[in-house]
Amino acid sequence: MEMRTLTSKEIQTATLLANGMRRVDVAHEMGISINTVKARIDNLLFKTFSTNTVQMVHTLTKQGLLTLVVAVALSGHGVDKNRIRIPRRSNGRPAASYTVRT
Repeated sequence: MEMRTLTSKEIQTATLLANGMRRVDVAHEMGISINTVKARIDNLLFKTFSTNTVQMVHTLTKQGLLTLVVAVALSGHGVDKNRIRIPRRSNGRPAASYTVRT
């Protein structure tokens, strides 16, 4: 199946979600309503043939449309980005999802 074309706003929404922002924070960051964020997520799920946001982020990352940047999600939270460890798989590649505890 070929993935449908995404808008720049959908990619921006997905990027913020992928980097750990909650829907309400995405809405605030983008200056839109929470309902608009939900609608964009629904569109993204449909366009990527995904059933949840984790699968959507994985699909977009695999397609090269998203780059997970942990530091973006942590900016303004008093976390030293130089102390963040990104989990690695046995082959040395980063794991698909990251959990950062502060």
